[in-house]
Amino acid sequence: MGYQARQEAKEKIYSLHVEIGYPMKTFQTDEVDDEYQDLEIYEDDFFHNVVSCLKALRKRFLLGLVNPHLQDNWEVAPWSVHSYYSLRRHAVVFPAGMFRSPFFHNEFPSAANFGAMGFFMAHELLHSFYDFVLTKNCSTCDIKSMEEGIDCLMRQYESYSLDGHSINGSFTLLENAADTGGLAIAYQAYQNWLTKHRRMTELPWHGISHHQLFFISFAHAMCGRQNPKGLETFLHRDPHSPPILRVLGSLSNSQDFSRHFHCPSKSPLNPALKCHIW
Repeated sequence: MGYQARQEAKEKIYSLHVEIGYPMKTFQTDEVDDEYQDLEIYEDDFFHNVVSCLKALRKRFLLGLVNPHLQDNWEVAPWSVHSYYSLRRHAVVFPAGMFRSPFFHNEFPSAANFGAMGFFMAHELLHSFYDFVLTKNCSTCDIKSMEEGIDCLMRQYESYSLDGHSINGSFTLLENAADTGGLAIAYQAYQNWLTKHRRMTELPWHGISHHQLFFISFAHAMCGRQNPKGLETFLHRDPHSPPILRVLGSLSNSQDFSRHFHCPSKSPLNPALKCHIW
């Protein structure tokens, strides 16, 4: 990325809105009162309370179509476990639901928090650089280097298969790029933190270093059960790679992971060719 492209990237970051926990209007009493002024709640009638809430939600949705101000509403509930980047608002949103185990906890070692929550934050921040991945939209980028990185990532993920299903490297490109770059940025942030906090408590697990815990926490945050019957639908509809491949793909592109886990050269998680865009 050349000087001009870096300056444009900095401007994007400076103008980015970061919203954490809950929408700003949550504690703006006048706005909350106005939003719920037509909501009728009955003391002893659960069914009609549900109907009343559904009507209020439908009204809010319809108003959002014609009232630009209402479009500032979050796309998810504050208690949900789903961070996202809004292209329309140029904003990243991290709901309160993300700030709990296994993603974050005040008593977790910092390596665990950086590996999980730090990764998700870096992942969403990188989505604000869509223009720099879609090379036709970036006149100041090093197009050749970007295209080489993009081609490398696409070929990497297309080489994977899961239960007989292949991965569409083009469809998942933006998410795969954010995964690989997000992991690298989160680890860099953790290293920066270490320079200021050199005293670290001993981990209760023998044989695991703080650096290894960072990557273990990243993989742990991706744990989930993939329904084999729904895998094909997932691959056609979700721009993310399946969780297990998000982990394997990102780790195999990380020289830091290979170093701290002593992965043999040219092994599956330490290939000679590592794909990067950023």
